Amino acid sequence: MTGLRGQDSVARLASDLRLLRVSAGNPTLSRLQSESGVSRTVLSDAFLGRGLPSVRTLASIVQTCGGGPVDPWLERRDALTRLGADHRTPDATREFGGREGVIVATALGVGAVVAMVARGLFAVFGRRRRR
Repeated sequence: MTGLRGQDSVARLASDLRLLRVSAGNPTLSRLQSESGVSRTVLSDAFLGRGLPSVRTLASIVQTCGGGPVDPWLERRDALTRLGADHRTPDATREFGGREGVIVATALGVGAVVAMVARGLFAVFGRRRRR
């Protein structure tokens, strides 16, 4: 979780949640909704950093995406609450600003696509036929 290094923010928490989602195979919001019981809109807001996610939302995302123990994430959320972090940002990439934000967003997208393509290729070509 990058937010534990240096100044933390809602945007950094959202960025870490997106990385967690990608590491879980980048499940769709519909799939996350069905597995977590949290609405797609609320999930989307959490991933985009449109405010601090609720305890229930954060715990559900971490558990559904296999992010390990939930307590460190909740402690981080509590620390942001104590700091008065309700910094609503329409897009979490604004944390980086301008060109850097575009590069970060593009890298996350490309990484997700590469992971999906590799997974698909393995599914098709990774199994050897026995004769």
